[in-house]
Amino acid sequence: MNSRNIKYLKVLALMSSLRWYNILLTAVAQYISAIFIFNSFPAGLLVIPYDIKLHLIVFCTLLIIAGGFLINDFYDFKHDMIVRPHVTLFQEFLSKDFRIRLYTWLNLIALGLALLASFKIFLYFAALAFALWFYSHKLKHYPLIKEISSSLLTVSCFFSIGMHYGLVYWDVLAFGIYFTMLLFTRAIIKGQEEVKADIALQRNSIAGILGDSKTRMVISVSIFVQLVYSILLYIRFYPALWLFYIFFSNIILLGVLIGLLKLRQGEFYILNFVFKVLIVLGTLNLMFFST
Repeated sequence: MNSRNIKYLKVLALMSSLRWYNILLTAVAQYISAIFIFNSFPAGLLVIPYDIKLHLIVFCTLLIIAGGFLINDFYDFKHDMIVRPHVTLFQEFLSKDFRIRLYTWLNLIALGLALLASFKIFLYFAALAFALWFYSHKLKHYPLIKEISSSLLTVSCFFSIGMHYGLVYWDVLAFGIYFTMLLFTRAIIKGQEEVKADIALQRNSIAGILGDSKTRMVISVSIFVQLVYSILLYIRFYPALWLFYIFFSNIILLGVLIGLLKLRQGEFYILNFVFKVLIVLGTLNLMFFST
């Protein structure tokens, strides 16, 4: 294999390690929020290109998230070798020293750019960078805390946009709670999917401690609570357009609830994929919050 092919493979390994698709989705979600929620559409399309501070915030978010993925992979190597060995071995084209150096530089550049935006934004991203490291190093080893912190860290990426505009909308906040519930349920499902790795490495996890049947019950309760909460959303915000997404996702969740007990252990990846689709659609649903 020549040096050119090796460099090409290293670039692909880097893109895989940085989860480029998650980073892209985050950027899309932030710009959708800025255009449709915090500015009047379509006038927002004319304002956004000239909002340098917004672009700095989005870029800083992407750098911090990329660093979070790198440090998470660094601490989770043994676990990933069991769960996704082929992808993990491919990512080993990048040395651990290179990953740590890149992680450090990504955070330093992000914090430097955040300081250009404002000191308040700098403090926010400094706290986010620390939280992502603390999650990878400590929090993910504690059942329930892992799932809660993972969900909160995912939605926290959007707080900086609200800070930038200095606005809070109750409907967006209410939808954010629903979206966090979705992320939480997906985190439990992912834990059930990866339970063999947790048992092999003697890690505490909800699925490992409770066992298969009780974990399915926890997933069912989580979905049921989300369905009950959605009724409150209908009562309070009907006939808002974004409720169509809630209606659609509730139909999917009811289907999951009905079929959960019959699902075999090896099929939990299907549920994981279904929730990924709901998360992507939920991100695009932000377009229907236009002011």
